[in-house]
Amino acid sequence: MNPPTERPDSALRAWLDLGPDRGRPEALERALAATRRVPQRPGWTFPERMLPVNRVLVGAAAALAIVIGSALLFLRPSSNVGPSVTPTPTNLPSASPGFLPAELMKTWVGVPHDFPGRSDVKSLTMGYEFGQLSVNANFVYGQSSFISQASVVGANTLELKALSNGCGLGLMGHYTWSLSPGGTLLHLALVDDACADRPAAFVGDWHAANCKDTTDECWGDLEAGTYPTLFYAPRLDPAATPGPLYGGMTFTVPDGWAVAGDHTSDVRLLRSSDYAKEGPSGPVGQPTGIEGWIRPAAVMETPMCANAADSKVERTAGGLATSLSKRYALAASAVHDITIDGHAGKWLDVHLATDWTSTCGGSEPTVGLIKEAVGGAGSVGDNPYVVGISGQSRFRLIFVDIGKSDLGTSMTAMILVTAPDQATFDSFVNEAMPIVQSFHFK
Repeated sequence: MNPPTERPDSALRAWLDLGPDRGRPEALERALAATRRVPQRPGWTFPERMLPVNRVLVGAAAALAIVIGSALLFLRPSSNVGPSVTPTPTNLPSASPGFLPAELMKTWVGVPHDFPGRSDVKSLTMGYEFGQLSVNANFVYGQSSFISQASVVGANTLELKALSNGCGLGLMGHYTWSLSPGGTLLHLALVDDACADRPAAFVGDWHAANCKDTTDECWGDLEAGTYPTLFYAPRLDPAATPGPLYGGMTFTVPDGWAVAGDHTSDVRLLRSSDYAKEGPSGPVGQPTGIEGWIRPAAVMETPMCANAADSKVERTAGGLATSLSKRYALAASAVHDITIDGHAGKWLDVHLATDWTSTCGGSEPTVGLIKEAVGGAGSVGDNPYVVGISGQSRFRLIFVDIGKSDLGTSMTAMILVTAPDQATFDSFVNEAMPIVQSFHFK
């Protein structure tokens, strides 16, 4: 979990300058709390490159700002209920006594649950820094719980010596750990603990957050199994304020897949082989992958790229798919029926028409397709997202009517299967669709 690059905090700037291995941990923790309160996103201002920008800056250049493919909005919440991942931890060779082994020195995410001293837990992380292990609920800066000196004392056995926030000073506890074969799933089991409250926070399953994107928290590379999203909120009503949501959607993948981004507005999955080519700032150009987006609305088709919502198009699977199939900027397939998680939907394949020439300020033909539907609560970030297509990119757009929001509004989710060209799309789409069919919306 890392801070957005545009926050003004001086300690955060120092952390960014030094890097995560040497920076000040208090800056990172402050950033975690701040990014849960202040929606921001990285965005593509042009198809060729991805720049970390505040949504206000995107709005200042709205005539040019098309988010192509998987530009990722981020307000990153989690919740108090939700599925856990399915890879089974297995015992690995015992670690040597002393400091924790490198495979444990990660940020770990657990299924949110209340524990002594913390109620209404919407997110739960566990981390190790400077020889200390602790848990944090709801990303509250300065309020990590059960801060304990951690060391290895036997065969895959941790010794925790209480320092502050939940246990009496010096109280000792012992836990065994096991890791899944790929090292992404950790299980902690209680041996003994003189601090009666500490096991409720630590015992159980934890998943490593291995996101490359320095502005995001996401799973990164995955082992085969079923996983929850961390922040994606497909049923967020336009009149509702974004809040924590762990497990807003679950999905099942085979080995060789990754989650490269996970935000309130969107989630992005891709093959690990493609993820390996990305740097900490995300993809360059149109990535090959699967994306989920919340509350899509059609964009009016104009050569000036104004990207205003088209109020005449119904925000349903049928209305959105039919509208896109008729756009003169696109070469579109027929509209097909689909069912995902028991919900009816529509899909079509699109690319730019050969005679579409508007570049929207970029270097190749581009057109906006979908933007975020906005209601009384405003957009998730400072401005609504816009998804567009450019150049030789190929999209499969899937719209699914997923039922009602908590406020009773009928909601639609958008799923994209994206590729930079036809050949890549043809080889990828059949691999992607079984994963799409596994989507389960909370």
